[in-house]
Amino acid sequence: MIYTNCKSVCPRTAADLKALDDALRTTAGTSTRFLLFSLDPERDTPEALRAFAAAHDLDTTRWTLMASSPDDMRTLAAVLDVRFRPDAEMEIAHTAVIAICDAKGVVRHRQVGAADDRAALVAAVRAVE
Repeated sequence: MIYTNCKSVCPRTAADLKALDDALRTTAGTSTRFLLFSLDPERDTPEALRAFAAAHDLDTTRWTLMASSPDDMRTLAAVLDVRFRPDAEMEIAHTAVIAICDAKGVVRHRQVGAADDRAALVAAVRAVE
């Protein structure tokens, strides 16, 4: 989960996942898709999400950025165990949870951040492909 106005965690998470995507592309036939869900559905318009994807060079044939209703966002955050807290300056402190799901949407692997343990993410993706 990200938000497009984030200046710290979200750009780093996008870069880490982009590196994962690049690593996975070296294996022909990968079917991996990336979904980024907004923590700020009121400000993350479709235009803002498209701009974020373009700014981070995310291949939109493999990446989907989505915003939902605030209630659905809170439900998804709870399911993924993403902790977040908006502050008075419209920033959102949050955990950088990365979840690997199978084709049915079942979470098969979950970790905070990617930079320190990309090998675990690659293995988790390979296990569900």
